[in-house]
Order: sequence, then C-alpha cells, then structure tokens
Amino acid sequence: DRPAYLALLALIPALAWLGHRSLASLGSWRRWTTLTLRSLVALGIILALADAQYRRESDELTVVYLLDQSLSIPATDRQAMLKYVETSLEGERSTVRDDRFAVIAFGRDAAVEVPPVTTEHGVPGRLESLPDPEYTDLASAIQRAKALFPPNAAKRIVLLTDGNQNLGDAYREAR
Repeated sequence: DRPAYLALLALIPALAWLGHRSLASLGSWRRWTTLTLRSLVALGIILALADAQYRRESDELTVVYLLDQSLSIPATDRQAMLKYVETSLEGERSTVRDDRFAVIAFGRDAAVEVPPVTTEHGVPGRLESLPDPEYTDLASAIQRAKALFPPNAAKRIVLLTDGNQNLGDAYREAR
C-alpha cells in the first residue's frame, strides 16, 4: 500500500557492510549469522512500513440458495424453487474448479438443508426441515448464509422469495 518505503531496501547492504566491520572480533560463522538475522529484521520492518500483503487468489465459488418456505408462497412455487436450484447447478458442474453450493430453507428461522458441498452432489427432492411458515425473516437467512461461506472462495447468495418479510431487517443484514 505504501511502495515508497520499499526504497529503504537499499539500506540493507549498507547495514550489512557496516555490521561486517564492527563484528570483526566474532568468528566467521557467527558474524554471517548475525548479519543475516539483522538483515532479516530490517527487511521485516521495511515490509511492515510498506504495508506489504500476501494475497492468494482463488477461482472457487460458493453459492448459497435461500428458499422462502412461508405461507405467502404457494406450495407449487416452493417445489419449483428446488427445480430452479437443480437446473442452475446443471450448467455449473465442473471438474476443474471446486465450486460449492448450499441450500437454506427459511420462514421464521433458517435451517441448513444442504451444507456447502461440491456441485457434483445433487439437490434433494424435497426439503426436510420445516421452518415456521407463519413468518418470513430474510435477515436471519442472510445471516446464516454468511456464516456458511468459506473464507477462501467468492461468495454469492441467491434469494428465492416473494420479498414479503415480517421479521428482521434484510436490507441492514445484506449491507
């Protein structure tokens, strides 16, 4: 973030040269060990000042599907949500990348139907959990989805709902 501090790297050879003369009374092996350690400490301080960071890029993707199971959505549409998840995964199956998906059913509370697994696993034919269908809490579903994401992958949330929430604040949670 601050590359100007990297100019200080030019001082390391000068520090080694001055240290070599001042450590003449030590044996050869001890002198070189001391100079190496001093140079590494100086390098660490300079890299810290420059705010150097190691970034690892990944092409992995994790998609979490949030399926609204409240009474405001007809039963046929709830079953169509599972079909949508299955068809969207059909095009994403790949042997090169380790893409993952998860399914969360929600009403008043959110329940994980399928934990993050590779896209080679299929979607179940029906949902096993029965969240309270009287309410719709999008915020808790989004919060549960964020907790499922692995740290080393790109993150996507696909929300399948009518948008009628009566608990929580989905906008605040999504931000």
